[in-house]
Amino acid sequence: MKAAQLSTGCAWDKLYEWLRLYWRRGQTPNALLPAYGNCGAPGQRRAAGEKKRGRRRKVLGAGGADAGLNVTPEVLNGILQGARRYLYRKHRGRAYGYTEAYQATLENFFREGVLFKDGVLVPIILPPDRCPTYDQFRYWAEEHRSAEETLRARYGERRFNLRSRPVLGSSEHLSRGPGDLYLIDSTVGDLYLVSSIDRRRVIGRPVIYFVIDHWSRMIVGLHVAVEGPNYMGAAMALENAFTDKVAFCERFGRQIEAADWPCAHVCAALTADRAELLSNASNELVPGFFMRLSTTPPYRADFKSYVEAQFRLTNETAIRREPGWVEKARDRGDPDYRLDAILTLHEFTQLMIDLVLLNNRTRGLRDQVPVDFPLSPEGDPVPLDVWEWGTEQGRNMGRAMDAEQVRINLLPTYPATVSRHGVGSSTGRFATTATPDAGKAGSWRGQGGSARSRCSRWTRATYPSPTCGWTEGGEWSGAS
Repeated sequence: MKAAQLSTGCAWDKLYEWLRLYWRRGQTPNALLPAYGNCGAPGQRRAAGEKKRGRRRKVLGAGGADAGLNVTPEVLNGILQGARRYLYRKHRGRAYGYTEAYQATLENFFREGVLFKDGVLVPIILPPDRCPTYDQFRYWAEEHRSAEETLRARYGERRFNLRSRPVLGSSEHLSRGPGDLYLIDSTVGDLYLVSSIDRRRVIGRPVIYFVIDHWSRMIVGLHVAVEGPNYMGAAMALENAFTDKVAFCERFGRQIEAADWPCAHVCAALTADRAELLSNASNELVPGFFMRLSTTPPYRADFKSYVEAQFRLTNETAIRREPGWVEKARDRGDPDYRLDAILTLHEFTQLMIDLVLLNNRTRGLRDQVPVDFPLSPEGDPVPLDVWEWGTEQGRNMGRAMDAEQVRINLLPTYPATVSRHGVGSSTGRFATTATPDAGKAGSWRGQGGSARSRCSRWTRATYPSPTCGWTEGGEWSGAS
């Protein structure tokens, strides 16, 4: 230390300070670099003076002119007024970018006046040394408003919640086991079908209903139709979800065992969007099945993201490139893809059954399983494994119900009039050879001749339609 002091002439306290700094910072040459992190006053705003703050411009005007502009309170006020009008929200239906908003701010808040030229008012913008730069405009616009507030103001609360909201958790806590919560939704398939009677006739695109178990990601219900979406389609999908699948698959030429699709339970809760199950036809679901029914807010498909994602996977893995597939990227003059359709409704349902069975047996759920699920080193768990494991652990929250009772509970209710001719309503008249109890019918008629009864009280409908059914006498009764 004495030799260093004699050779350099530095003070003793400075030499000891450098030595301690060298030891404290790892005994490397960079340990003696200045602590730039302590420079300045982070978080504190500087008062604007005569001298330009910040770095010098790379390109200056002649004689050093146009050195730049300090952002004074007056300049900042003009920047923020332009940002509020053009950047933070839509202006006259348009969402401006930073460049457009900056130019519009200069033309409206940093101008000397306007010039009438060729029949158009042209703004006269101030000289560059009296206008903020693009970087200054962007910095101060972002400084006074967060990205979240800007997105909310520009695109609205609905679009922000759907696309840009922060995702701080997951929805796994909403269900406790298999059969606890089902998600149902429908979509129009990107494929055209043909008639099974005349294959030259295109009948339109199918409506696909999926019912998915929230806890295991298992597809527990399926229905495909060419009408809808409506309550009847949703009721058919729920009937499929609540009953055994062996007979259903056999109707479409698919032989399976009960263990291949072991979902025949009435769920404890059901979530749907604001469509089919928000109608009056679904009023009997809650008392009939003792379940909780909830609907998502408007335009919030992310509340049932599992079933929405399944529609995307269905289009990508099963429908795309099939004959009659809807090609959205299509040029003028290309052949009409609708004329390529060859699948009937029956054949398309077979395709959907194969997809469901494949999904339940092969779709990997490495990051979407319960925390206590025993992972295997052989491969990722699949929905069927998670469902069976939850059932073995006694977590299955579903309840078994007779298939006939399931169908009766799904049928809608509507006002009916009881008379000697049978049961009549606005949708049709139903006759039966087995006359209902005379005293009960008389008491109903004594109260005004009408009663709110269920269509299936005297009928056993093979298809849940309020206008037709099989009578107890074995005769078919349709709408009059």
